[in-house]
Amino acid sequence: MVSLGPRDPEGYYVIVLEKSCYDRIKQYLTGLDTMDLGDEVVVRTKSRSRGIGVLRLKKRYCR
Repeated sequence: MVSLGPRDPEGYYVIVLEKSCYDRIKQYLTGLDTMDLGDEVVVRTKSRSRGIGVLRLKKRYCR
């Protein structure tokens, strides 16, 4: 089972991805708030189901 952590103070679920992982799955992340931080990319969403979807993509495509 995939689980998200708690929301940040602004109400977003935050998922941190490595840059190489983000490059593999970015085509599936349309409509999400992303911030590039060099070697990492932060993905933010208010939707719990979209957040779980991102974690499932991460598990499938980023080992």
